[in-house]
Amino acid sequence: MGEDLGTELEWAAVEHHNTEHRHVHIALRGRRDDGEALQLPRQYIQSRIREIASDLCTRQLGYRTERDAQEAERREITETRVTSLDRRIGAEQTKRDGADTHFDVVRNPVQPRLSANARIRTQHEVSRLAVLQRMGLAESIGPNTWRVRRDFEQILRAMQETTDRQRTLTAHGALISDERLP
Repeated sequence: MGEDLGTELEWAAVEHHNTEHRHVHIALRGRRDDGEALQLPRQYIQSRIREIASDLCTRQLGYRTERDAQEAERREITETRVTSLDRRIGAEQTKRDGADTHFDVVRNPVQPRLSANARIRTQHEVSRLAVLQRMGLAESIGPNTWRVRRDFEQILRAMQETTDRQRTLTAHGALISDERLP
């Protein structure tokens, strides 16, 4: 990232084991060579950092197998956060603009001419739609068809924030924050 941004960076990383999957949190700080504070564009944070990390992991570990990808996707089905399945489901609403508060999604895992991998991905999406239905964010309106709330991703993000706050309270007895902040 330092090479990418053209500046020296200070950073620290902490490995976490508090979820089903080990993960790393990175704290990053830097100043430009002219002394100005380093400002990372939103798009860089959302995409480029992930691309760099993905490339480095692929170089070290090799490409992810289709089986690994399917297993990761299967674990996302019951999550109370926005997942890759939700992003694929949500892509349907950009295809059909409108003022409606819902959009329709059609998924048929036994559709003819689907490859084995496409069939599994579609089945994961159908399972996710069933979970969204139990959460009140979607409803079945016919065979292989669901009506999904347009704001379902925002609601899932709010649910994740609530879960994160609750975990912090459980672990520390209080929300961790800078006392100087309002």
